[in-house]
Amino acid sequence: MTALIEAIYDMVNQNQAVCRVLILENTNSTVLMRMIALAKDDSIAYWRKELPNASETDLEMMYTHLPNGMMHIVVEGYDKYSKDEIIRFVSRVVKASPPLFQSPQRPLA
Repeated sequence: MTALIEAIYDMVNQNQAVCRVLILENTNSTVLMRMIALAKDDSIAYWRKELPNASETDLEMMYTHLPNGMMHIVVEGYDKYSKDEIIRFVSRVVKASPPLFQSPQRPLA
């Protein structure tokens, strides 16, 4: 996920004028949602191997949570936070989420 965030920053930095219009200042999320959708199948396939105890629903929700949330943090925080701050935050969230699915599910109390 860190590499993805760095790649997004590099892409935005190399194409600032276009990215500002299409992504950073655009109130319509169509372009952003298409970018997020590009990684869906590969992300879920990777997590399916890494998290064999996770259900298909868990994997779908994890995809919705992680890439969507991280992409919004980059877009909404692009001019607010430094690249390093966002990468540190994303890394912590990504490392904390998968362990929740590495052991068999137990019912909530």
